Amino acid sequence: MRPLRAPLFSNRRMTQTLLISCGCYADDLSAAVSLTGWGEPIIKLVLGKWAVDRVAAGASAQEAASAAIDYLHARLGGHGGIILLSPGGGIGIAHNTPRMAWGVAGGEGLRLGITRN
Repeated sequence: MRPLRAPLFSNRRMTQTLLISCGCYADDLSAAVSLTGWGEPIIKLVLGKWAVDRVAAGASAQEAASAAIDYLHARLGGHGGIILLSPGGGIGIAHNTPRMAWGVAGGEGLRLGITRN
C-alpha cells in the first residue's frame, strides 16, 4: 500500500486497498464484473457482488449492469460505470457518467468504444 491524498476525500484517508466484491468480482457460475467511479458508494453497496448475484438469479448481463448503475444512483447518489461478462458470453456495459471508455476481447477479436450519455 502507498499513501494516498485525494482532494475530494477526507484527510483521514491514508491508504487505498483492494476490496474484493465491491468493484471487482468473478464467479465462473454467474459472472465477472469490473466497476469504476465513485469508490465509496460502490464499496458501501458491495456493488460488484450485487450485480453478479443478479445474473445468478436469471438476469442477462446487460440487465444486471443497467440495474447495478440504477441502484448505485438511487441508493447513494453515486456515479460510475460497469462492465459485466456472463459465462455464456453475454456482455453488459452501463454508466451514469457523461461517457465511459470500454474494451472487450473475445473470440471475435477486440471491441473498443466510448459510450456517451
